[in-house]
Amino acid sequence: MKKYIFFILINLNGCLVWELTPPYSSSFSETVWVNKDTNKPIPKEIYMNCLKMSFKGFETINKSGLEVIKNKEDEKKSDRIYASCLRENGFVFNASYKYCYKFPYICQKYKEYRK
Repeated sequence: MKKYIFFILINLNGCLVWELTPPYSSSFSETVWVNKDTNKPIPKEIYMNCLKMSFKGFETINKSGLEVIKNKEDEKKSDRIYASCLRENGFVFNASYKYCYKFPYICQKYKEYRK
């Protein structure tokens, strides 16, 4: 009986450790968009150009200090423009399973831009 309780506690503890790990932060550096040939991250100028291009023509609002697209339907279009721009510049979406576990909505948005 003690063996069963011990086994259950060990398994539950493993799940808790995974769930209680802090979300991604600046201390954990994962590059989710990388160059398809070199695996290097996006240079800042390409990132900014694609971001500006994706916002062009859409109404934006300032939300907690960040500029975001106001309309949800326009946001989807903007995300496609952004991802297409990065893809045209030779980058692919390359997020890990752990990243997708913490941010499933991002992985869902960009899954068609994987390798």
